[in-house]
Amino acid sequence: MHVFFITQWFPTVKQPLNGIFILEQARAVARMHHVTLLHILGVDPTLNQPIQIMARSDYSDIDVYTLSYQRPKIPYTAWIRQVHGARKVFGMASKDHGRPDIIHANVSNTADTSVIIGRLAAIPVVLSEHSSAYARKLFTLSQIRRIRFFMNRVDLIMPVCDALGQTMREYSITRPMVSVPNVADPDVFYPALPGEQVIIPYREIALIARLSEEKAVHLAVQAAARLQQQGFYFILHIAGEGPERAQLESLVNDSGLSDWVHFHGYLPKNELAKLLRRSSAFLLTSLWESQPVVILEALTCGLPVVAPAVGGIPEVITAECGLLFQPGDVEDLISKLRSLITNFHNYDAQAIHQYATDHFSPVVVAKRLDGLYRQVIEDHREHIHVSGN
Repeated sequence: MHVFFITQWFPTVKQPLNGIFILEQARAVARMHHVTLLHILGVDPTLNQPIQIMARSDYSDIDVYTLSYQRPKIPYTAWIRQVHGARKVFGMASKDHGRPDIIHANVSNTADTSVIIGRLAAIPVVLSEHSSAYARKLFTLSQIRRIRFFMNRVDLIMPVCDALGQTMREYSITRPMVSVPNVADPDVFYPALPGEQVIIPYREIALIARLSEEKAVHLAVQAAARLQQQGFYFILHIAGEGPERAQLESLVNDSGLSDWVHFHGYLPKNELAKLLRRSSAFLLTSLWESQPVVILEALTCGLPVVAPAVGGIPEVITAECGLLFQPGDVEDLISKLRSLITNFHNYDAQAIHQYATDHFSPVVVAKRLDGLYRQVIEDHREHIHVSGN
């Protein structure tokens, strides 16, 4: 099978973590099928030609093309260049590897182009949705109308969790939905080897997030300070960059935690895995989430997780692998962290790792997507056959 991915979220040199979960999903599918991926970069004011298509050579398991285009002189017509460029890439992929059997769009902002290409090529379109923008009510009225129109014309919507799907229904999106989780690779993320985990003199807890308002990392710092006052000590590692880093560093200094809270900035995947393996637990403090990949990766490393009961997180965290607190509630967070620290010995790293591998490994997600692709393709063919009669 030839699967044609379309996305506007994808890693770049300047933004190596942007849409990395889409890359991981595409690579999972590539274990079973050929994958061509179109990354729509959008308007490039430096271009001296209407559209520019470039092939990336930095991935050996998937074919990746980027699409950029000039801003057109006529307002609101950029989508024409986007569709034109996407059709050209579709043709190139067809020539090199045979006509794609299905289009796999990612996030609502690619629904329009994907549906148009799918209709022109007479092949089905599925769409993965990851965004918490639905729950956060971030869409304008015109965006809602566009989303509703095109999302209701894909063959299947695959939110990363049931909670996201339920929120999408509030926007009158009525197409069939089946949840498909994000991917965590056990070849990269696995439990600590002998000597990797740091437990003396103090255990360490990892937090991986963008340092922005919605991630509420200040709650972790506040909780660490309060817990020290109660006699509970741990080292907190914070990995990630964002607009609130300076403010958070000031909070750490003002709280007297400079020796206890360490900022690591951006870390590539292999370094994040090392940070998780040296830690005894993982912490997330977000106010909004769908299904954060970092939680899946922490679980795959065998770590118990303390996280907010928001979005799809309660669908992932069980009593055997962590604790949930009310989002934004620092008192509840302190209570759950205190319980975790007191009961580290009750969590089985290998059992947590196995649970994560059974649900979120590339092989598991690829098989789930393969089954959905085949069903959608079969249903599409039957619909065309009936319509033709």
